[in-house]
Amino acid sequence: MVTKTTSKRAARKTGAKKSSKKRSGAKPRKARASRPSPADDAAPTPAPDAHVKPSRKETLSAAAIERANLVAFRSECAAMPRDAWVARIKNPRQRILADTVAKICALFGIPPDVLRHDRSDQSPLSRNENSLRGIALGACIDTGLAMGCSWNELHTHAAIGRSEVLDLPPHASAIRVARARWTAAQTMDGIVMEVARAQVARITASAVQAVAALGGRAAS
Repeated sequence: MVTKTTSKRAARKTGAKKSSKKRSGAKPRKARASRPSPADDAAPTPAPDAHVKPSRKETLSAAAIERANLVAFRSECAAMPRDAWVARIKNPRQRILADTVAKICALFGIPPDVLRHDRSDQSPLSRNENSLRGIALGACIDTGLAMGCSWNELHTHAAIGRSEVLDLPPHASAIRVARARWTAAQTMDGIVMEVARAQVARITASAVQAVAALGGRAAS
């Protein structure tokens, strides 16, 4: 009796080929997805904004540069004649202040450089200059405040002073004490103080007017 060969082994022996027909109901295979590149995952670079404010670090760097320039200016001008370093002052208001300081010191009969510190010698002339220094400095500081200067713009302290007027002292406390002396002098009687008050008021008004003119030129 002959039986049909049903095993795979028998099929190979007989040379039968495997059927190439697809299995009915089979789902088609999907194409393998390509792997994304790192450039595809990177976030898009935003366009630069023209209105972005500078960072605090950039602001501090600008302030440090301004401070270094001011210190260099004082160092270079320390040995110069007064007219030479006044001509090199860049800030227009500081230049007006320098001229105002000279006028007030001339009113009290003292040279502007005595405002920086007392004379060290004990000559009669130096003692007179030292005695007038405080009230003259106070008048200069009062005028500077009327011009719109801040306290730090009226002294030359190495860390916080922003004044380009080398006549002014290097300590904030010195200008505050001097201004208090000048304020107290407003209540004193006598022809000398009356003339001094009137002349300082005239100098102050002229300086304030000059600063106001600077603002007008900037606006135009």
